[in-house]
Amino acid sequence: MPRNTAPDAIDPNTLTLRLKNNTMTVLLFANPHTPITSLKSSLLTSLTSINPDTLPSSLTTLPTDPEDLVLGVPIDPNDLHRGWVKLAIPEPKSKSRSGRKSGRSALNATVHAAGLKDGGILSFRLRSEREREKAKREGREDEVMEDEAEEEDEEEVELEEVEEEEWDVVLPLYEDEVSQT
Repeated sequence: MPRNTAPDAIDPNTLTLRLKNNTMTVLLFANPHTPITSLKSSLLTSLTSINPDTLPSSLTTLPTDPEDLVLGVPIDPNDLHRGWVKLAIPEPKSKSRSGRKSGRSALNATVHAAGLKDGGILSFRLRSEREREKAKREGREDEVMEDEAEEEDEEEVELEEVEEEEWDVVLPLYEDEVSQT
């Protein structure tokens, strides 16, 4: 009798996520407790397997660090043409012993915490130079007093409102499919 060579049973909690950039869609499978950093790493691995140097359908060089990928969620999941916003993971509501809000831990930055569901659609893009500089500043701000950080955050919010995020997502139209047949 032949041995069963089928893979182990598929976890029923596994989610299928669709990640879009331009006309390309990458399907990734993720457990709800998968960290977002791991999801970005899987995405970068998938992209480099297609083309090791550049994004498919683009001359943009692929990053080497998964943190240089930015994920976005639709403004309205029922109307993707309305646009995208950067994926935000809610801060935990617990406070530390000193009375200050505790920072976001890696355990809170999961697919489930981000509110992603099976069949969910995300967009992705590369982090801009301005975003890299902001991330470097935030790394140093951990040591700054809370009041000073709040003042700086207010200034950054004003700058962010001026510069609109660009998400390169091309959605197929019904007319495109009809003309191809």
